[in-house]
Amino acid sequence: MLAYKLMARAVATGVSHRAAARSASTHVLSTSGSNRATAYPQVSNKIVQARGRIFVTWLDGPSAIKVATFDVASATWSAAVTLGQGQDNHAGAALTMDSAGFLYAAFGPHHGPFQFRRTLRPYDASAWESTEWFGDDCTHPSLVCGVDDTLHLLHRSGRSKWRLLYRRRPKGERWSEPTEVVDPCFEGYTHFWPSLAVAADGALHLAFAINTGSPFMGRAVGYLRSENGGRSWTSADGAPVQLPLTPHRAAFIEAGPNLQLTPSNLALDAFGHPWLAAYHRERRPQSLTLWHHDGAAWRSRGISDEVGRAFPGYEHASVNTMTFDARGRLYVAAVIQREGEDHGGAKDGWGESGDRVVLLTSDDLGETFDVVPVSDVDPARPSWLVAIERPYGPKPVDTPCLVYTNGGSGVSNQVESQSTEVIFVRLGESQEKGSWHGNHGLDCAGQHRRRDGERAE
Repeated sequence: MLAYKLMARAVATGVSHRAAARSASTHVLSTSGSNRATAYPQVSNKIVQARGRIFVTWLDGPSAIKVATFDVASATWSAAVTLGQGQDNHAGAALTMDSAGFLYAAFGPHHGPFQFRRTLRPYDASAWESTEWFGDDCTHPSLVCGVDDTLHLLHRSGRSKWRLLYRRRPKGERWSEPTEVVDPCFEGYTHFWPSLAVAADGALHLAFAINTGSPFMGRAVGYLRSENGGRSWTSADGAPVQLPLTPHRAAFIEAGPNLQLTPSNLALDAFGHPWLAAYHRERRPQSLTLWHHDGAAWRSRGISDEVGRAFPGYEHASVNTMTFDARGRLYVAAVIQREGEDHGGAKDGWGESGDRVVLLTSDDLGETFDVVPVSDVDPARPSWLVAIERPYGPKPVDTPCLVYTNGGSGVSNQVESQSTEVIFVRLGESQEKGSWHGNHGLDCAGQHRRRDGERAE
């Protein structure tokens, strides 16, 4: 704990996170987004930044997988590249990069085979190798690259008998046969919301949920770690774990038969300790619990009071994502709504009109937070499904970027009632250095958003 305190004081000497948020710039990547354009951000990484370029993926309606590149030096965006067509609005890509700069994307299915592609050239998303197909009955890819350039993938599998599976792809080889990680012991609709993270020492960290039934009655959030590249797994205390885990045989972080919870992605601090945030829909007001393992035990802390103070009358909603930057600063990109407005007006009770994106930042490892708005309030449309940039491998991110969906979740996975906007936010960019202006609205810095095709003033 002393080491945590020392690091927190060191971080506090850096550039103000509130100043970084206030100097953000925002860009509309697409006005033809799917109703799940940036889904599912707690599972799939959507942003990779390397060598002065920022690569962003999203889903145009109804299921076209897109990638665009921002060149930092010239402050310009490339034309969007289409990687392929998916089954429906669950088709969004998971993006990662190896040590040589080649990008990889897994995308496409909602109970089907994955499509998998690699760029032809490093640090260049304009051209990709031909599509490889693998797997059966797959959904929700979580993809990272290890220290030895082995790719690691978690995903859901099944239609009536649902399972969480793990695969690995050593450099230059094919995808392995799957290993069953979690058996929910439930014959019916199940979500796992899996996520992976790679520590600097190569350790692989895995988080998951067991959410069964509809609307998503969550039983538990769990965690595993592998010190040998996914060949075997342990609990947080290092005890060997027999796979598959079940509700009766797992080291859960949080569990209960009446929970309705959704975890964020897993994030690692500078010590390699795992963190995640659990959204509780069953509570009144709906709330967010921040969990971390300090090397001895799991510790929790509610962070809903901070949102209530910054935005009176609001509560947590929907999906949240988180990351640490290279200075040890913690970021939680959250979705909030007016208290009591979750009445099932949206599909599955999420993506309610009026939802907005906010950013919580902490320089003292979660002891205190600042909260700033990222999106406007639109009473007719939600801003949600926010993905914050996180490490695609063992290297931490610098100041992270965000991407989110502005528009409703719709009434069907296949049918688009209306298009959404895909909004990209870059933190820490000063107004003098390429801020974008237009007539679309205000972002968290009080600056205007610029649509595709508009010129900067």
